[in-house]
Amino acid sequence: MRSSASLTASASVFLSLVSFRAFAAEPEQLEQLEPEGGAWLAEYNGTFGPDESSHGGEVLYGIDNRIAVGAEAEFESEGGAPSFDEAEGFILLTFDRAEGGRAGFGLKLGGGVNRDGRISEVEARLITEQRSGGIWSQGNLILRHVRGAAERSPEPNEEPEGKGTLIAFAASVQKEVGDELWLGLEASGEPAHLSGFDPADGEGFDASLFLGPSLTAEFETGGDGEVEVGIAMLFGLIGEDTPAALRIFVQTEF
Repeated sequence: MRSSASLTASASVFLSLVSFRAFAAEPEQLEQLEPEGGAWLAEYNGTFGPDESSHGGEVLYGIDNRIAVGAEAEFESEGGAPSFDEAEGFILLTFDRAEGGRAGFGLKLGGGVNRDGRISEVEARLITEQRSGGIWSQGNLILRHVRGAAERSPEPNEEPEGKGTLIAFAASVQKEVGDELWLGLEASGEPAHLSGFDPADGEGFDASLFLGPSLTAEFETGGDGEVEVGIAMLFGLIGEDTPAALRIFVQTEF
C-alpha cells in the first residue's frame, strides 16, 4: 500500500497538467467487472465543470461470480443543489474474470426512468478488462436507445428530444507507476448513431469524443475490502460545446 503523501504528490502533479471550462456533453463512465459473488460494491461518480455538474450513486450485489444486480440514482446541478435526474436498474453478467493476466469480459444490461417516471433509455454494455505486465486496460462498448435528450433527461413535463439508437464507448490504458497506483489515458464518446435523431424533427445527432490523462489508486481496507479512487481530465475533441470535463469516482467493495 502506498503512503498518503505519495498519492497526494501524484495527484498534485496530475492536476497541475490540466484545467477545464464549462461543458455540455459528458464523457461516459467506465464500468468494471465487479463485484464478485457474495460481495457488495458501492460507488460515487461525478463529472464537473464550473457551471454544471452531474453525480451518480451506484450499488451492486454479486449473487455469484457470474451474476450481479444493482441500481443507480443520478443527479444534476447547474450552480445550485443537485436535483434528481434519473434512476437506473441493471444486471451484470460476467463470462470470464480478468485473472492471471488473461482478459475478462462481461455484459451489463439495464434501463433508466426519468423524473417524470418515463423510460428514458435502455442499453447493453460489453465490458472488457485485463491486467498484464504492469498494464491495466479497460474497455466498454455500448449500444444505447434513448427516448430523451442524448445527454440527459428533459425538464419535468417537457417532451423528450433526441430519440434514437446510438453507439458509445469508454476505454482506458494505464501503467502501474507505484504500488497499486496507475497513470494513463482515458477516452470516451458517442461516435455514431444507428437510427433516429432525425434532423427534420429538429433533433439531429452530435457525435462526441473526449480524451485525456487518468490516475487511479487502490487501497486495501482489511479482509477482502478495497477502495478504488480515480480521476480523469477529459478534453472534448469532437462535438459542439464539449471543451473539457473532470471525471472522478470512488468505489468500495465489501
